[in-house]
Parts: sequence; C-alpha cells; structure tokens
Amino acid sequence: MLNRLTGPQLLARVEALLPEHRERRFPPTLLLAIVALLAGKLLGLIWISA
Repeated sequence: MLNRLTGPQLLARVEALLPEHRERRFPPTLLLAIVALLAGKLLGLIWISA
C-alpha cells in the first residue's frame, strides 16, 4: 500500500493539482507582529492615534 501511495503515478497526479509556489509577502516574524498589533488594538490594549 505504501508503494502505491508514494509511487510516481499518484505523485504526478497530486503535484498536478497543487498550486504553483508563491513567494511570501511578509516573513513570519513580521506577520506575527502585525497580527499581534491588530489584536491588541481590537482588544483595546493598544491605542494608536494617527
């Protein structure tokens, strides 16, 4: 069974369904900082004045 799941025929079919690779817009640490800032603002923990 494992040979069937990892065989070239099934892998080719699965790879055909996957989307093309995309570059990240933001690195994970920056994204975490953005989410934390927005969550803090929504919870009223952070006040940002423009």
